[in-house]
Amino acid sequence: MVGQGRAGAGLIGAHNVVARGVRHGHAASALQRRRAAYVQSHGAVADRIQRNRARIVNGGTGARKDTARYRMTKFIARHKVAVAATAIVVLTLAIGIAVTVHEARIAQRRFDDVRSLASSLIF
Repeated sequence: MVGQGRAGAGLIGAHNVVARGVRHGHAASALQRRRAAYVQSHGAVADRIQRNRARIVNGGTGARKDTARYRMTKFIARHKVAVAATAIVVLTLAIGIAVTVHEARIAQRRFDDVRSLASSLIF
């Protein structure tokens, strides 16, 4: 066994030669399948390009117009929890401001009543 580093390595080497041929056959058939798929996909891409080109020439792609309502709807759909939390905070602040303004008016009326009473007693 000249040139062999281990006992029985010659058998493994012979097996590799046979396996390499089998692998080569598999690789060739795989390449043929990929080439056929490429040709089919190439035709599909060319078809798609022609359809899109015709659609653009004939009046656009059919996409929705970019309006504020469209953007708002998409934003709300993507961020439901954050929008709900923000709405609760804004509603709470609005109610708080309304109550504060109402109480300030009541306090101002009472202050005016006390001032008029004081001025009537002093003068």
